[in-house]
Amino acid sequence: RLEQRGLIQLVADGSALVAQLNHPVIGEAALRLAGVLRTRQLNGLLAQALRRHVVEGQRSRLPDVRGQIRLAQFMMRSDLPPDLDVIVDAAANAMAMSDMAEGEELSRFAFDRGGGLPAAVLLAEAMSWQGRGDEVEAVLAECDLEGADAFLSARWGCQRALNLFFGCGQPEHAHQVLASVKGRVDSEPMVGLIIGVEVTIACFSGDLPNAIEAGRTLFASDVPPLATVWAAASMCWALALSGQFDELHHTADRGLRAASLAQPGVVRFVIGLAEV
Repeated sequence: RLEQRGLIQLVADGSALVAQLNHPVIGEAALRLAGVLRTRQLNGLLAQALRRHVVEGQRSRLPDVRGQIRLAQFMMRSDLPPDLDVIVDAAANAMAMSDMAEGEELSRFAFDRGGGLPAAVLLAEAMSWQGRGDEVEAVLAECDLEGADAFLSARWGCQRALNLFFGCGQPEHAHQVLASVKGRVDSEPMVGLIIGVEVTIACFSGDLPNAIEAGRTLFASDVPPLATVWAAASMCWALALSGQFDELHHTADRGLRAASLAQPGVVRFVIGLAEV
């Protein structure tokens, strides 16, 4: 009946058919009218079907990232045992798309169900961009770093230091955390992440010359794209405030190229604001 009334369309997608809603209110109404148990069963069926398309590589009309996020949403609301790795990855993808609310929902679900340090770092990042510094500190301060790899340890330290500096107004504590985590990692790329945060703290503490010099040094070394994005964002502001506009635009280009290789989320907009 919905098809005959023009409210849904069935379109070919390879060897399968996809039902497209002509308006999202149709799906919202269906969810409201369905019982909780039935809704969980349906979400489970949808999760299994979508996983075949997205995870197993079958052709799907959904873009990869959005398909992964939708898969995680179905899992969360279903009667299936959740795959926390899929949900953590979806949370990272949501924040890469600057959807902090969705990133928080997904990462909190994983964190509350034993997702460990990966879920905690993502949850903290999502809440941090929403200005909830005390909540972020409560999550990160209780994390157990025992057995964590260098990348996760560095991400934890960087996120906590940024939150202590911007969210809690505790710059000295932020420096202590960075110094501590720098002693835990022994690879140049991971130290680069920490230096990227040091550039940020120097810039927004008003120490523009040191922020610029540290950024230049970091760019000359082998660091992950995420470290380049973090450093470039703050260095752009330091260069703008110093009137060094030619180098600013070059640094912005470098940061945006690195952003295409990382998942920086809203940080890329910080670069754009500095350019403006």
